[in-house]
Amino acid sequence: MAHIVADSGIPGVFDALSGFGTVELMDPVRMSASTLAQADILIVRSVARVGKEMLNGTRIRMVGSATAGTDHVDLDLLRDREIAFYHAPGANADSVADYVMTALLTISVHRNEPLEGRILGVVGHGQVGSRVARRAGGLGMSVEVCDPPLEAAIAESVRRGVSFPLTGSLDLSFCGLDEMLPRVDVLSIHTPLTVAGPHPTRHLMDGSRLGAFGGWLINTARGAVVDNAGLRGLLDAAKGPSGVVLDVWEGEPLPDPRLARMVDIGTCHVAGYATDSKWQATRMMAEAVADFLGQEIGPEGDSRLPTISMEAPAVTSDAGATGRGQYNKWLLDLALRMCPLDRDHATLKQVLEQRDPGRAFEAARSGYPGRRLMRRHQVTGVPGRLRAAVERGLTAEPV
Repeated sequence: MAHIVADSGIPGVFDALSGFGTVELMDPVRMSASTLAQADILIVRSVARVGKEMLNGTRIRMVGSATAGTDHVDLDLLRDREIAFYHAPGANADSVADYVMTALLTISVHRNEPLEGRILGVVGHGQVGSRVARRAGGLGMSVEVCDPPLEAAIAESVRRGVSFPLTGSLDLSFCGLDEMLPRVDVLSIHTPLTVAGPHPTRHLMDGSRLGAFGGWLINTARGAVVDNAGLRGLLDAAKGPSGVVLDVWEGEPLPDPRLARMVDIGTCHVAGYATDSKWQATRMMAEAVADFLGQEIGPEGDSRLPTISMEAPAVTSDAGATGRGQYNKWLLDLALRMCPLDRDHATLKQVLEQRDPGRAFEAARSGYPGRRLMRRHQVTGVPGRLRAAVERGLTAEPV
């Protein structure tokens, strides 16, 4: 039977994989060539750096990552050694979209600047970006998309006369990033981190582009897609983006403390940490192991994660908020009950005050108290004029 070593921080992974062989749970800080010497299959999260140092001398034939991103894995090395690789694209997409919608509402209300009629620029229209684009429309925003690899793939499909897998993408109107920046009010980044190829994304938002952009900037992708030092310098000089939301940071797990104290919302790389998303990633890892071993996996329901019923916030009179501003406050109140960014922002502030912020950052991630996806909530008492925003923007179910 296969000997499987799995990150002990992946929920339910022992039960999910125990039918395929012997499962050993291991803290990722202990993972090394010596501790993995007898492993056939390795299952990790993004905190483990999978490369030569970890794999040399092992007999590992499959690596799985319960994450959407893959920049912590040396994919070229795996290909050279014919080690199979699987990951979990899309597992956390709804969770990240929940985070972005809550962030948009938070800045909108705090600055008394409505979302309706504003233009959102989505950079990267994959699993996450497509959801963000669709849901932003539910909050009254229009959307522009920048995704050169997707644009090229669609053009090639059209040229060859073959169907494209993401058929909904055929109706998209694309634009270049430099063309987009002066036109959009908000920029939300959803690209992988790449340093090579025709479209590298490291420092995609460099000092020059950051300086030319005066809207709100949201990064839930990878920290190095945005030049953190350049951003800090601009904010110090009261230039560049007028609002900043960062869930990811260059130098993780030790974010730039000065930058972290300047942003409107800062969190410890937890945008994708909804409990539902973690369980989905575990399920995808079980499917990956089954595929690698040529075995079958039975159906598994989500009975452990029932739908949550909650009462909508009261719509109260507010002398400081009239009309749409009052309703945006109501939507933010509801969003924060489901996706508590205020709590997560406060956690980062506490992390920065610790003697060892890097360790505290990792502890905040591994000990994240959890939240449920917005779409798993049923909300009673939603005012009629807000039902569409709750359904389409927040994806909760009014009942």
